[in-house]
Amino acid sequence: MLLALLVVVIGGLGSVKSVVLSALILGFVETFSRVWFPSFSSAVTLGVMLLILVVRPNGLLQARTRFA
Repeated sequence: MLLALLVVVIGGLGSVKSVVLSALILGFVETFSRVWFPSFSSAVTLGVMLLILVVRPNGLLQARTRFA
């Protein structure tokens, strides 16, 4: 349930493409972190979420707003 919430938060609510992309990214991160860092897999996943939200706060594929 937590991963579904993370996918929607990272992808943004306005775009299905960005939600699918964020699901793929988090799926790969979760799988690889469970293989390489089994005791820190949740921390790695949350760290990736925080990193993406710092870089792209509007979502992965959301257009940036322009100020006129």
